[in-house]
Amino acid sequence: MDRVSRSSRSSLTQRITPEQDQTALRAPAATGFCLWVVSTCVKILLFPAYRSTDFLVHRHWKALTRTLPLEEWYFDDRHVDTVHTLDYPPGFALWESAWANLYQGFVDWLLPSMGMFDDGDSCLQLLADERIQQDPDVISSTCVAYLRSTVVASDLLLWIGAYAVASACGSAQSRPFWTVFLLITLHPGLLWLDHVHFQYNGMLLGWLLLSVGCLMHGNQCNTGKGLAFHAWHLAAAVSFAVLLAMKHLYLTLSLWYFAYLLRRYCFVKDKFSWFRLTSLGLVTFTTLLAPFLPFLWTAYTSTSMTMTAQLHQIISRLFPFSRGLVHDYWAGNLWAIYATSQKVGAAVGITIPTPIPLLVFLLLILGLIPGSVYAWKAARLRCNYLLLLSLSYSTWASFLLAYHVHEKAIMTTLLPLTLCQFLDGLFGVCHFVSGP
Repeated sequence: MDRVSRSSRSSLTQRITPEQDQTALRAPAATGFCLWVVSTCVKILLFPAYRSTDFLVHRHWKALTRTLPLEEWYFDDRHVDTVHTLDYPPGFALWESAWANLYQGFVDWLLPSMGMFDDGDSCLQLLADERIQQDPDVISSTCVAYLRSTVVASDLLLWIGAYAVASACGSAQSRPFWTVFLLITLHPGLLWLDHVHFQYNGMLLGWLLLSVGCLMHGNQCNTGKGLAFHAWHLAAAVSFAVLLAMKHLYLTLSLWYFAYLLRRYCFVKDKFSWFRLTSLGLVTFTTLLAPFLPFLWTAYTSTSMTMTAQLHQIISRLFPFSRGLVHDYWAGNLWAIYATSQKVGAAVGITIPTPIPLLVFLLLILGLIPGSVYAWKAARLRCNYLLLLSLSYSTWASFLLAYHVHEKAIMTTLLPLTLCQFLDGLFGVCHFVSGP
């Protein structure tokens, strides 16, 4: 590790220019547009494909944000019999609300312009689970097309994040840029998860990649001063805070971010800056707090609810420990092995206790410490390879040790690990993918 970080430091913090790459693309904008058209057409062709219950989850979330007053969003089980209750942070709830409010324009303007008409008006109505089970056709093809379209449109954030990390590896005309960009935007795992299974992983990972890309660009600043240096690192903190406001399960990366930004941004020539730490904390806290303010304000002005009750309800939805240690579809981690041993033990009359959340939390912290140590080292050396390697380790530790992990969480490890392998040889994967 030390040998790689020392030998690679200078090369991995510099962008490769078209003059250094004999196979540089001369029309990157046209190439990117063609790539977007082809990938979008493939995603549209998948509209009629199988879809999981997550489709019903997101349909319900859009319906409740469109139908119920804001203070009732996290109390939706009062209004309809469903198991698909809102359990994502307020940032994601507002994201769902934005798409829900655009639906009427989709029905009133876009469909007629295409010679089509809405074949059902129940798409974004609150529907009980039993009704949908008894009459699946209540979800119209128009509804499916619209919800699928929101995922396709949300992939714009994945492309922005991919551009952020790819541009840290080379110019938009260089082969390294396009190798990294293609590995992310055309990832088959995301195609399956988002455009068949139905989720918004690409959008969420786009925020993570945008944040990481800002950190990688920050390593190209030769000094710890200047507007660019401050902008890259504060933008990284804001992007990660937005990600947390959208999906709280990325909290496990907070220790990694704290270690990296503390060393890279808050130390000026090995002298600690309290002003920089305060600035970093202020922009992060403000970004995290902003999505909560509408909920707290409506509770404050309500005669039937208090701010404490609203906040307690949100937190109880975000951390439902009653759901158990493992997800319904077990992720291949430590707790899957433990749950298997419990079932085997029960078969032979041996009772193996279930770990309490506090114990799981302590084990997770222990597992995250090595990644944070190397994040500190990556910040000190300004090495993008170590940055990605330590991030990959931290996401892997989260996958193995966190509470109630979904199997899709492995994508958070695969994407930075893919970039890490690319930067290790700098051109190794590029030659393999693009030819000699």
